[in-house]
Amino acid sequence: MQLSRFATNIKIDEDDYMLYSLKTRQYYPYKKEAQEQLEKLLDELNKGEYTLEEIQCIEKLMKKGILISDNQDELAELEFLENKTKYQTDQLNMMVVVTNACNFRCEYCVQEHEIKNLSSNAEHNILEFIKNNAKIKRNITISWFGGEPLLKFADIKRMLHKACRYGDEYGCKITSDITTNGYLLNEQNIREMKQLNVKSIQITIDGDRESHNKRRYLAGAGETYDKIKENLIKVSEQNIFVILRINIDEKNVDTATNILSEIPEQYRSNIAVNVANLYQIKDKISTYQIYKKAIELGYQYIERKNQYIACHTCFSEGYVVDTDANVIICANAVEDKILGRIDEKGKVCITNPKVRYQLKTASMIKNPNCRKCIQLPFCIATCKKAIYKENVICQGKRANGLTIEEIAKLDYLYDKKCMEYREKTA
Repeated sequence: MQLSRFATNIKIDEDDYMLYSLKTRQYYPYKKEAQEQLEKLLDELNKGEYTLEEIQCIEKLMKKGILISDNQDELAELEFLENKTKYQTDQLNMMVVVTNACNFRCEYCVQEHEIKNLSSNAEHNILEFIKNNAKIKRNITISWFGGEPLLKFADIKRMLHKACRYGDEYGCKITSDITTNGYLLNEQNIREMKQLNVKSIQITIDGDRESHNKRRYLAGAGETYDKIKENLIKVSEQNIFVILRINIDEKNVDTATNILSEIPEQYRSNIAVNVANLYQIKDKISTYQIYKKAIELGYQYIERKNQYIACHTCFSEGYVVDTDANVIICANAVEDKILGRIDEKGKVCITNPKVRYQLKTASMIKNPNCRKCIQLPFCIATCKKAIYKENVICQGKRANGLTIEEIAKLDYLYDKKCMEYREKTA
């Protein structure tokens, strides 16, 4: 046996430490006074004779993936996990851009907001595509995107009625999620979303009222914070899962946690906080204190496990579809983005197979430098658009700006919080 290449020692506080696996996201906590004894054991792993206490420790470390057997290939295991997630042939994941228009003018937005809506022909083609797949897939997930998708909620509703009918007819489970600025949500459309199997809604609030209103304002320059917060609570009241997105930079990082205290406590367990540096920021700011506060306040921490897929484009059966039924690389792509289109029979016609297959097979595991890096398990779900042309460029800090130590401590804190909750409600 041997120490995993993805295992490291983490200091929790002055008295507490842990051995932590970046691959399994599990850990072995221990007290400072036990450090010398543990280090000695790790130095003499194959000594042949062990005390009962050492055997129990080794068993725990093996179970957590901190120690591995000599015949394990951890890189091959990571590649398998990525491919297992990527090549799910019984599931279709698609993102539909229903409009490029938006009622906001966020100061950091990269979209041009050319007013282009889903055409009737494109709607027909997409629905035929969904029907064809409902006949052969067990699950279909549709992500509605824009622009601001709720500007075209009538179109979404009409399409979902038909899509859900196909699902019922052919025995395929069809679910949806929506990424919205949250301003146009109301009690009626939230109820309709729930009836149409919309399982989650991502809503962006960038910290406190002042900083949010300075950067996420209406096209006519109106403020948006209070209405979005009110609408987020309405979504939570309907028991639809909410992803609260907070974008940070040096201007709002110090006040980014303010929104967390303003959402009533009874809704927080059904809300996950997702914090990211603005795309334009090169030197990523740590989001540790924001996540720590969110965990302490009772929000879900969906970053608890490693991800192997970044977005719809990564799946073998994953598609991003624009307002003309073109299959594109990404909703935010600008150049060379069209891979093909969905025709009137609901068939995908790929016109740029070279780029499509480069995207589908791009992987950080192929990068020789990444294969040597302890952080590889954290980076597998990297944007494929960013790496498919150059598989040798390190992407640097991830969007959350977190270090290994910060991720490990957040995992520890979240598990501790969950245990306290279970004990409290037992």
